[in-house]
Amino acid sequence: MSFTMVNIVHTFARLDGTLPSGTISFRLSATMTNQGVSYTAEVPLEASIGPSGALSCFLPANDDGCLVTSPSGGYQTTPSGTYYVVTFLFADVDGVQISGDVQSITITSAAPLVGGIPTLDLGALMPINSA
Repeated sequence: MSFTMVNIVHTFARLDGTLPSGTISFRLSATMTNQGVSYTAEVPLEASIGPSGALSCFLPANDDGCLVTSPSGGYQTTPSGTYYVVTFLFADVDGVQISGDVQSITITSAAPLVGGIPTLDLGALMPINSA
């Protein structure tokens, strides 16, 4: 296995308590390769926010090979330093899609296991901006 697939989860709610709908787009900063498998930066993954405001999707980790060494010297994800550009696209009350924030995140292969699956909460990966 070349890439660790990490489950990215989060539950969204509006300030008034209603549940939003929409999509979250994840685009790599650069094509990454590990053990003959590549994920391209040109095609983003889009994940839908479910009816309960929940997001759940799998993304390949940006840092595989940094923590595990095989007898052949280990497989390294190249290039190092890649990240995901995350774009939030929420639907307003009329169903019109509204482009929201854009953030950058890094998915680590050392994600904690939840039910045996590497899992990270998207909210915990986002930087907190002070106004």
